[in-house]
Amino acid sequence: MSEIKTAITKQGLSQRQVAKNMELSTTTVSNLLNGHSNNITLDTLWKLCKAADFDLEINLVRKYDDFNLESTVADLHRRIERIECMLFAAEDSGKNI
Repeated sequence: MSEIKTAITKQGLSQRQVAKNMELSTTTVSNLLNGHSNNITLDTLWKLCKAADFDLEINLVRKYDDFNLESTVADLHRRIERIECMLFAAEDSGKNI
């Protein structure tokens, strides 16, 4: 929320103006922006982002079970090995990465 609060402040908007635009009380907006609210709806978050001129992006990430975790760790090891090979090749050729 601190990034949203900073962006709103940089735009010269008061919490009262933001609250009016969002059709919320000034107290509610103050609580949200100052981290005093544990419960925020997606709609309210979207409106705050809009007021701060941010896009709201939500990424869904699958929970890992033991099998998927092992697979993911193995994949990460392969990727690290490829990166190390690329770095060694670049060092051998004198390139800076």
